[in-house]
Amino acid sequence: FGLIVSNSALKRKGWNWAKEFNKSKEAKDLAATEVAWDLGVLCDAGVETTQIQLQIFILACVAYPDWIAAAQKELDEVVGTNRLPGFEDLSNLPYLQAVVEENFRWRHIVPAGIPHATTQDDFYKGYLIPKGSVVVPVFAAMRQNSSTFDSPEVFRPERWIEKSQPSNFGYGRRVCPGRFIARNSLAIAIARLLWAFNIRSKDGVRINVSEEMFTTGFVSGPKPFVAVFEPRSKERRSLIEREFDMADKDVAHLLDEARGKQIAAGLSPQG
Repeated sequence: FGLIVSNSALKRKGWNWAKEFNKSKEAKDLAATEVAWDLGVLCDAGVETTQIQLQIFILACVAYPDWIAAAQKELDEVVGTNRLPGFEDLSNLPYLQAVVEENFRWRHIVPAGIPHATTQDDFYKGYLIPKGSVVVPVFAAMRQNSSTFDSPEVFRPERWIEKSQPSNFGYGRRVCPGRFIARNSLAIAIARLLWAFNIRSKDGVRINVSEEMFTTGFVSGPKPFVAVFEPRSKERRSLIEREFDMADKDVAHLLDEARGKQIAAGLSPQG
């Protein structure tokens, strides 16, 4: 299936990642199926993760809604009511950034962590970790450590404002390379959702979150649950509908714009 999708992308108009991968020097030594697998990994890393983080954000809204008013107040003061939040606003929204960090921490999408390997003998708290050992960082245990996080089961953005906290993106040389894209993608999505909607449970009763509510596997996300989205005003609803109607929906054009931004940033896309 991945090979079919890759071949289909190669025939489409404009730039895309399939064309970029196929023109890379690394692809010359790879079979078409291997290139398709690499494209699939890129898609999973960039799409599935953001999608699940947004589901976790919505779950936080219906399970621990007390923080929402503070986030919306900040958005209204910085952005106003006549336009949607933009990327240029994010640096002026410290509470929203705390919401984003807490969203990454509260329910880690990779609860068992990503295995690392030691390149040399190492010692940790008196234990020898021989060279070549596989080390599994269990993020689910880290985020529930009450000595690090006060009331870790509670979604509380203020903890990121009160004091510095450990990174949500791993550690060492293998810290997540996509952390900057992840933060910006999630921040703009959360900013616009909170600016536009009141998000609540169906009956107004907070959902009691438990481990049974999450899927198992390498990447874990919430199982289906119900949430209600109410436009915060008629004016905001009209603005949302107008922005949607005016938005560029030509995928080829959007991808060409992405290529242009890469070039502007000093990169050299080949597609």
